[in-house]
Amino acid sequence: MYPELGRTVGYAVTCTWGVPDPNYSGITFMDVLDAMDASPKPTIFVFQQKFPPELEDKVGLAGGNMTTAMQAIGCVGAISNGPSRDIDEIRPMKFQYLLSGVTAGHGAMAVHAVNVPVSIAGMDVAPGEIIHMDENGAVKFPADKLEAVLENARALQIEETERLDACATLNRPPNCALFSADIPTATTKRNNPMRRWQQILRRPSREWVQHFGGGMLYEIVWIGFFVAMLPHAPPSPIALGVLLATSAVEILQLWHPPQLQHIRSAFVGHAFLGSSFPWWNFSHYITDSTIGWGLLRSIDKTARRRTAPGDPPINSKRTINFGESTPCYFIYCP
Repeated sequence: MYPELGRTVGYAVTCTWGVPDPNYSGITFMDVLDAMDASPKPTIFVFQQKFPPELEDKVGLAGGNMTTAMQAIGCVGAISNGPSRDIDEIRPMKFQYLLSGVTAGHGAMAVHAVNVPVSIAGMDVAPGEIIHMDENGAVKFPADKLEAVLENARALQIEETERLDACATLNRPPNCALFSADIPTATTKRNNPMRRWQQILRRPSREWVQHFGGGMLYEIVWIGFFVAMLPHAPPSPIALGVLLATSAVEILQLWHPPQLQHIRSAFVGHAFLGSSFPWWNFSHYITDSTIGWGLLRSIDKTARRRTAPGDPPINSKRTINFGESTPCYFIYCP
């Protein structure tokens, strides 16, 4: 009901509700609250409505008062196969609801059972299971599988991020077969511990190479370009200038006017201007500029050692003399 709240996760506390029935006397909403209070936190209230067909779409069961009481003891959301009410009253409470609809109706109703298996829109839920709900719907899984589900979900996120990045970078549909073998499963983890460690070690390195490996050459290539254009310039201004320029381009990614977005939509524009702004890119730029500056310093020192007495000072042109051979510039040999 409130897609702006995003994902909501909690332990299921279940209940069945219907018209008052003498066979279910003695159970009240306080029993539901006691079950929530005893459950691990946070909780999701999963209540199956068992009203006659002529009433099932007219009973607005959970309203502002019930929601306030549930939220006070750690409940963060509710799922039901029927409608509810007080939607605007509940909205600022940031309590998520997943319902079949909304109704203003209210009549006699009673709790039939607490913490029993229920079925909501085809999803069977047992008390204590993990519920994940968002604007797309809800899923559930046993609480003892939480770690496995979380690890597999993170692996799937990485795989999907790689696919989308490849599509955006190459401007063509990615090869899905490249990623299918890297998705771990609970069975794989149990049957092959070595594969699990391989995935743990390989996944971060693969992600780093894809997202930041190019940055290792980015600064150095630009430093080499300006060395070719300005062979008389000392290393420090070139390395510092490249660092400042590339940092400015990185910060420019925070700006999204239509003109820049149009340029970024093309491959060349995306390659030179980028489209995302991770702060840790600056650490790569600083490191790579330092490496480029160090390479230039090393070349200058090597050239000074190889220059014969009486030759012009080496900083008049960045060259390296190899014995009697032709002098070679940093980028090319004439």
